[in-house]
Amino acid sequence: MGQLIRLAFCAIALALTGTAMAADSTIISPAGRKAMAPELAISGDGGINVIWMERTPEGEKIAAAGAASKEGHTHLAETDLWFLRSTDGGKTYGTPVRVNATPGAVWGFPVSKPRLSATPDGTLHIFYPGNSIDKKNGKPIVLPMYTRSTDGGRSFSAPVVLGTVADSDNSDIVHGGLANAECFGTMTTDDKGGVYTYWVDTRDMGKDSPNGKLFSAVSYDNGKTFGRDFEVFPADVCPCCQATAAVYDGRIYLGSRQVSAEGNRDSTVAISSDRGKSFQPRARWGGAHWKIEACPLKPTSIVVDGNHVYAAAYDGGADPQGAALSRSLDGGKTFEPAVALQPGAAVSDAPVLAMIDGKLVAVWHTKLAGERRVFLGLSRDQGKSFSAPVELGAGMYPVVANRAGGLQLAWQQGDTIVTRFIAGNDALLR
Repeated sequence: MGQLIRLAFCAIALALTGTAMAADSTIISPAGRKAMAPELAISGDGGINVIWMERTPEGEKIAAAGAASKEGHTHLAETDLWFLRSTDGGKTYGTPVRVNATPGAVWGFPVSKPRLSATPDGTLHIFYPGNSIDKKNGKPIVLPMYTRSTDGGRSFSAPVVLGTVADSDNSDIVHGGLANAECFGTMTTDDKGGVYTYWVDTRDMGKDSPNGKLFSAVSYDNGKTFGRDFEVFPADVCPCCQATAAVYDGRIYLGSRQVSAEGNRDSTVAISSDRGKSFQPRARWGGAHWKIEACPLKPTSIVVDGNHVYAAAYDGGADPQGAALSRSLDGGKTFEPAVALQPGAAVSDAPVLAMIDGKLVAVWHTKLAGERRVFLGLSRDQGKSFSAPVELGAGMYPVVANRAGGLQLAWQQGDTIVTRFIAGNDALLR
C-alpha cells in the first residue's frame, strides 16, 4: 500500500481558490476558519444537520510539513469535527458544536470524511475515522469511531471504537507514520434501529498484496450497542477509495472499488437482504476498466428507485475521464454502460445522486479555468439522458439530501461551507 497511498494522497493537498458566492447560496461555517468536506442529513422534523472538518493548529503544521516533504503529503492528520443545525428551513443556524471532545481526535481528509445520518426518532448518528495509538508499538493508527446525539446535536455521546486493533504492524507498507488504518468508511441507517458501518481495513495487508479488506460493525438498537466487527469483502478492495452505502426497501446497497487480478480498480455495488449480515456478490458498474497503479481516491455514489439502481463515480478508464452514471434495471444484478455527466469537461468529479418526484438528480464538481465549480444535471427518463449541466456556484465535494419540498445541498467553497435549497418546483428540477 506504500506506493499506492503515496501517489493517492498527493491529491489531498489540492485547494480551491475562493470566488464570489451564488446569490441563492448561504455560507454557514464561521468566518476565519478553514472548513472542509461537509456531510448533510435531514431529520424527521425537517431539521437541517451539517457536519464538516477543520484542521487543528497542530494539524495545519502536520499538513504543511507533509506538503514540504519529499513525498509531498502526509498520512497523518489532526482535525476537529463540527456540527451545525437549522430548525427553520435554513433561514438561521445555531452555534457550531464540536463533536469530538478531545481536540484533533479526528483523522480526516475530504477523501476519507466522517458520515452523518438522522433516524426518524431524531437521533443523529456520526461515523468517523479517529486517531489512536497502538499500545503494542506506540505508533499512530486510525480506528473507526461512532458517536450519536439524542438531543438535536447539543451534545454527543462518548465515542465508541468499532474496529479491532490489529495485531499486525504494517507501517512498512502503509508508510506515512501509520501502523494500520481502518478508514475510508461509510454509514447508513434504516427505520428499524439499524446502524450499518463499513470501512476499508489494512490489518491483513501484505507487501505482495497491498489491498484492503472491507469490514463492518452493525447496531440493531439505534446505536446503543454494536456487535463485533466482521469481514465483508476479502483483500481485493481499493485501500484508499471511500465506501458508500444506502438503504432502500429493507436492503443495503454498498458501493466500493474492487481491485481485479489485472490491476483494474472498478466501482462495484453489493446488496444485502438480511440487514447487513451477508452480501450478494459484487456487481461491477458500467464504467470502463480502470487500470492504475495507485489509489484513485474515488467513491461510488448510489441511489435506488424501485428496481432501478443508479451508481455514479469517476470513470477513470474512459476517454476522456470524468464523472459518469451507470444504471441497473434489474435491481443491481447488472449495470449498463456508464454515461458521462458533463461530456467535454476537462475535469469532472465527486458525483452524488438523489431522487425527487421520480426524477434522477446528479450533482458534481468540474474544474474550469483553474477552479472547481458545482454543477447539477437532471434526468426525467430514469437515467437514460440528462439535461445540460447547470452551474450552481464555485465549490467542490457537493452533498445532497432530500428535504420536504425539494433538495438541500451543501459543498465546500474555499475554506467555507455553503448550503443551498432547491425547491421541487424550481426550474432546475422540473
